[in-house]
Amino acid sequence: AELADITTNDTPGKIIALEANGIIVATGNGTIRLLTLQLPGKKMLSVSEICHAHHELNIGAQFI
Repeated sequence: AELADITTNDTPGKIIALEANGIIVATGNGTIRLLTLQLPGKKMLSVSEICHAHHELNIGAQFI
């Protein structure tokens, strides 16, 4: 993950943007860009690989 240069007042954990190189997620103090994800019991994958397989990752979805 890396810091994203996007300002938001959204709830922490909420997906606010999907980009070719990452998922922008609101935090309590700004935003981060997730570059890779690892689902339970699976190997780590790039965000683009996961977004192609998991269509529930949409703007407005919430990480818990």
